[in-house]
Amino acid sequence: MKLCSVFLAIAMVLLPSTLVAQKYFSGRNEWGFAVGMSNYYGDFSKGLNTDHFKPSGALYQKYNFSSYFTLRNQVSYLQIEGTSNDVVGLQYQNINFQSKVIEAASMVEFNFHPFGANINDGIATPYFLLGLGGFWFDPYRLDKGDVNIVTGK
Repeated sequence: MKLCSVFLAIAMVLLPSTLVAQKYFSGRNEWGFAVGMSNYYGDFSKGLNTDHFKPSGALYQKYNFSSYFTLRNQVSYLQIEGTSNDVVGLQYQNINFQSKVIEAASMVEFNFHPFGANINDGIATPYFLLGLGGFWFDPYRLDKGDVNIVTGK
């Protein structure tokens, strides 16, 4: 399982560099999705802990005002979990949690060179990104019964 998770993570990083999307279509709206893996990094996770990888995904929509300015809206979903059993010296505490995280963001992108489908045959341009986002999460302790960490119920 660990080898499969590491291979999947490497593929997620390298695969997008080989894809060419919308090469022959020039439009104002772009729709897309992202898939990947999420993991908790904190007190209960020192280093890369592949046992707790969870799937994540996002949907986004971009509106191209011009070849320089773009508005991007995105909604993301991911899961995280952690346990004290993975940390030497904390196993006796028997603390664990899991949470689903939902994020929404809206961003304005400025490309320093003209960029877009059929505008510039270059594969990249420097850009500036400014946005505002928020997220919601609801952590649960994994016990005999699910217990909400915030409310205690």
